[in-house]
Amino acid sequence: IDAHWLQRQLSKYMEDADASAQTANKVFSTLRLKDSRECENQLLSLLGFDLFEFIKTLLDNRLRIYTAIRLKRAQNDEEKRSIEAELLSSENEDGAAILKELYSNASTAENWTKDRMSQMASKAKKEAKRLQSSNASSKSQSIIEEEDAVAIAENVTSDAAIELDLDSLKFRDGSHVMSNSKVVLPGASWRAMKKGYEEVHIPAVRHIPSADEKLIPIVDLPEWTHDAFEGMNKLNRIQSKMCDTALYSSENVLLCAPTGAGKTNVAMLTMLNILGQHRKNSDERAFDLSSFKIIYVAPMKA
Repeated sequence: IDAHWLQRQLSKYMEDADASAQTANKVFSTLRLKDSRECENQLLSLLGFDLFEFIKTLLDNRLRIYTAIRLKRAQNDEEKRSIEAELLSSENEDGAAILKELYSNASTAENWTKDRMSQMASKAKKEAKRLQSSNASSKSQSIIEEEDAVAIAENVTSDAAIELDLDSLKFRDGSHVMSNSKVVLPGASWRAMKKGYEEVHIPAVRHIPSADEKLIPIVDLPEWTHDAFEGMNKLNRIQSKMCDTALYSSENVLLCAPTGAGKTNVAMLTMLNILGQHRKNSDERAFDLSSFKIIYVAPMKA
């Protein structure tokens, strides 16, 4: 259980991340209530009867969950020690037992690497036996591999430390293979300290157009298309790049661009392409609307 355990559990039932975060904070505040009956009523009010099993889990482990999250949300060692002292005080009867249980569970993670190495040693031992039985010509080599595997297994299962040859593992260029001598955030960046984490906001990089890049003026388009771009002086970068394909050809187009990049006006160019193919008179803005159809599909929020 870490500082965001409640939010992860609630995200299984809530699609909105902000809603799950707000509800998690309310549930956390509710778990510290001393009256278990009042805590149960407030949890039912917050989460509803649909999450009864989750509420039951919270109630059965209320102090454990609240204590673990509170310790993980501590901003510094001083705050953490203050919480531990509060749990060990005589006023909190269950605090010492819960604190001991939390730290005993945390210590089991230290054995993870040792268990993994033991599994690898066992696998190497089985592989050595398989090679020994399948290839008689490599018998001596298989025996060596088996002995090495057994030696590794014995070292792993024992308390003796395993010695690694660090010189053979180090990079040729030392510790500077993938590091910069200096890291500086761009201008206008800002930080926000949150409970248990820090946000760093970096503004988007502004594109610097190349010298040969040209934005197409609206006046350069056919005169009968100008009404479609009322209030615009020229097409933007995306629209200018797509103009020849969208307006002057009938090729299929797949355009991927960020929100606000101008994709809608590219769709407008393709519509003008179809209108241009069905003009009644080249000198007039009249179209044979009965000879074609245009289907435009867009999300409701667009």
